[in-house]
Amino acid sequence: MRKVRLLNIIRTSQITCVLFALVFVVLEAVLLNTSHAPAATDDNKAQAMIGAGAQQSENWAGYVAATSLSLPQKDSVSDVKGNWTVPAVTGTSDAYSSTWVGIDGFSDNTVEQVGVSQNWINGAAQYYAWYEMYPNAAVFISSVPVSPGDNISAEVSYLGSNQYSLSITNITTGQTFTTVQTGSAQRQSAEWIVEAPSSSSGILPLADFGLETFTGASATLNGHTGAINDPAWQNESITMVSPSGAVEASVSPLSPDGTSFKVAYGNANFSPIVVTNTGGDCSQIGTWNTMTKTCILNRDVTMAGSAGIEFGSDGVTVDGAGHVLAGEVSTNESGVLADTRTGVTIKNLNVRQFQDGIYFTNATSNNILNNTTTSNFRDGISLNTSGSNKVSGNTSDSNSRAGLYVATSTGDTLIGNTVQNNTSDGILLQSSTSLQTLSNVVAGNPNGIFLSGSNSCLTRGNKISSSNTYGVYLNGSSNNEVSNNVILSNATQAYVSGGSGNIFYGGTSPGNYWSDFNSPAQGCHDNNADGICDAAYNFTGGSDPQPVTLPFEISSYNWTWYDDVNSYDWVLLGNQRFSTTDVWFDLDIAGSPLTLPPLAGYQAGQVPAGRIITSMFGGIVNGPVVADSRAGGSVVTSQRTLWPQGGSSLEEVIGTESSALSNLFYWPWYDQHTSGTTDWILVSNPNGYQVYYEISIAGTVRASGNLPPGSKVTPTFPGLIGGLVRVQAWTDNTKTEPSRVMASQRVLSNGGIAFNEVPGIAAATLSSSYYWTWYDMIGGTSDWILVANPPNAGAPIYYTIRIAGTEVVTAGGPIAPGASVAPVFPGTIGGPVEVSTFTDPANPGATPANSIATQRTLWGPSFEEVPGRAGNSFVSRYAWTWYDQVTPGMTNWVLVANPTGSSIYYEVRVAGNLVDSGSVSAGGLIAHTYPGVFGGPVDVESWTDSSKTTSADSLASQRVLFNGFFNEVWGQ
Repeated sequence: MRKVRLLNIIRTSQITCVLFALVFVVLEAVLLNTSHAPAATDDNKAQAMIGAGAQQSENWAGYVAATSLSLPQKDSVSDVKGNWTVPAVTGTSDAYSSTWVGIDGFSDNTVEQVGVSQNWINGAAQYYAWYEMYPNAAVFISSVPVSPGDNISAEVSYLGSNQYSLSITNITTGQTFTTVQTGSAQRQSAEWIVEAPSSSSGILPLADFGLETFTGASATLNGHTGAINDPAWQNESITMVSPSGAVEASVSPLSPDGTSFKVAYGNANFSPIVVTNTGGDCSQIGTWNTMTKTCILNRDVTMAGSAGIEFGSDGVTVDGAGHVLAGEVSTNESGVLADTRTGVTIKNLNVRQFQDGIYFTNATSNNILNNTTTSNFRDGISLNTSGSNKVSGNTSDSNSRAGLYVATSTGDTLIGNTVQNNTSDGILLQSSTSLQTLSNVVAGNPNGIFLSGSNSCLTRGNKISSSNTYGVYLNGSSNNEVSNNVILSNATQAYVSGGSGNIFYGGTSPGNYWSDFNSPAQGCHDNNADGICDAAYNFTGGSDPQPVTLPFEISSYNWTWYDDVNSYDWVLLGNQRFSTTDVWFDLDIAGSPLTLPPLAGYQAGQVPAGRIITSMFGGIVNGPVVADSRAGGSVVTSQRTLWPQGGSSLEEVIGTESSALSNLFYWPWYDQHTSGTTDWILVSNPNGYQVYYEISIAGTVRASGNLPPGSKVTPTFPGLIGGLVRVQAWTDNTKTEPSRVMASQRVLSNGGIAFNEVPGIAAATLSSSYYWTWYDMIGGTSDWILVANPPNAGAPIYYTIRIAGTEVVTAGGPIAPGASVAPVFPGTIGGPVEVSTFTDPANPGATPANSIATQRTLWGPSFEEVPGRAGNSFVSRYAWTWYDQVTPGMTNWVLVANPTGSSIYYEVRVAGNLVDSGSVSAGGLIAHTYPGVFGGPVDVESWTDSSKTTSADSLASQRVLFNGFFNEVWGQ
């Protein structure tokens, strides 16, 4: 009733032969309780053109045996038998498969078959036994019900006088069935087959049966009984392919005794792929690059009951290029194996359904990078008796034991991985020494990070959340540091049992952020607003003496607002060229996580050294904006806004790191009086608790109120002009305990066509000396140097201003507390610019006093304000996110000033490429452009000597002029 055509393509001889086999077809509407089953067809005729070579069929996969495959002997086969286990099928749409043993059908159209069908119908699996005897329709065997996992034995025997015995036994349940049927058949071949059934419309979709193993296979031909590979006859495997030639079911080689083989759904491999320094088996799965010794996968790979990819030599790379390496059953060995290897790399591979996803043993100085290991039957990634390996950027999800497991190893680094929803531990470090577990996201595991008998390990910068048992668990472990982690909502946040010398802080740096100890209501008071709780966080077996109030050690970068509705708005997140590790970023706007665009070959949010992510989110206007970086590295971040959409006012604002947030911010001036100017003071609350804020201008409170967690205010004060501006925040409305917040000032000028933003100047960053790279008061440009005295100062201050080494103001002032000045110097151009403030005009150097200082510039239609760079904050390296001397209308300068007393030497690089180098004399400045250069990040480095062996402090900024609008941003 369901006879089906088999198409066999003899590749070696290039002969195409069409073969037919009867396939079991019953009234599906009855057996499967469905009214839309395909109709059966049995009108095919047998054709045979059999020759040597591997067979391919559109509906059969398995083995055939015959006296001669090219010219089989009639009446030669008298028995065929075999065992198998009923597979569990899955699917998303209707699909079908059958497993059987039988006589005939390979070279003729007579069949004597008995087997089991496993189908996926109407969203559910259905299983049943059947037999078929030519020329009659197939018969459903109701007395032998079958289920996934049942062990089946089946046999077809010729009894003589056209009599055949067809029997099937469910060994698991003990139920058996035998029938004797009469029929005229050819008896030319014996088969052990997994089949895709057919209907009148053609071959039906093949159900995903996973892996099917035949055992105990034998046949009797011409009175001789033997295994499939008995030398008394010929045998051949059959691979199932689609009409286009894609492999739908694969067949393994026979076992040495010839009684067993496997059939796997899809294009599967049955023995490990061994990659060596000359390629090895790489050609089976991808392409080999001889220069780099890299095997690059060009397809997904399925392994049937064996290990996956093995490194056969040192110094070899396997690049999965995003493809999947899949096992079929729990008996598979390791997905990727490196045994006693050095200098190998596995990257960009998705590994699933093996014993261990990736397993390195006795391996040293290797890399496991940017892989995904999921649904493996033991550990996602495992290092055993290994050392100095880097495990970076991987995702290990839903494995049956640990996500990352390191045992008896030394000096390995686990950095920037995402480890979640594993059945046992997220990260388990056992009997190991000097391991670094850095900047990982560990979520939803029974134990987050578990150190068992491990010593002198560093656990820093991780985000550990939603563990069912312990967030951090140290058992019998000593001299470990657990610092600067974010520990959120675990059943038990931390637990220490045994061991000694463990610390939960970083020595000179703060401890951890604990979700149950970060607000006054939880006992965390921060009366000096330094971001560290005044009391320790205690737990069983240990204590964190310096718990932090915000998770800033995972380096959050903050902006108050995002607007890609009225403007174009980019968030740029980069990793400087100097970095020694990748950085992982997460981005939230108004508390909602957003997906960052992935760089080619990397995961979303992952940025290697010298690279940058540029992201834009159309239709969003909201705030605050927070970018978290989950690794060390030298992070560089900014927000670039082109105002309005279609306009030319380009503004770039560097992200304010959470460690630089404050309870007290200043700006020297406010203006909502000048015609065409709108001035906002933005305050946002990054804390997990409510805060109270106050905005004062010129000594008068102009706004106050409360801010729930993650919220912001953006007030303006029409008609008001003056300074200075102050924002303060507290945890309570009695204003007794300060709280850190984020604040900035946004100005639209020139009738709303020019945009500027200045992050608040934190009280903790005030200095008595400030610098800028340049001053310009010629050609229609207006340039003010604003100097303000903090309102809580105890006395007036005085100031000195130098431009390009010339003193233009000597002991100016006095400036009263809370007041400011804004001098200009017509006809002056050059740099650098220096402001010093002090209390005694007769002894400027002996009486320094902190002040607030910015530079305000009107350039053509645009307005720009730049806070001064404190004299004690100079470094030898600076970076920016981007450089553009390609876009029409754009001019981009990099300015390097030398504030020291002797010459310095510098280099400028864009996207890692050297674009400029030279020297700057003492007190001098360069301001260069690089036509045709476009990209990022940008970095400047300076030295005291031309051999570039000793670093030298410098001052650097980037200036952009776009269609007459001006912007300047300090190097980070």
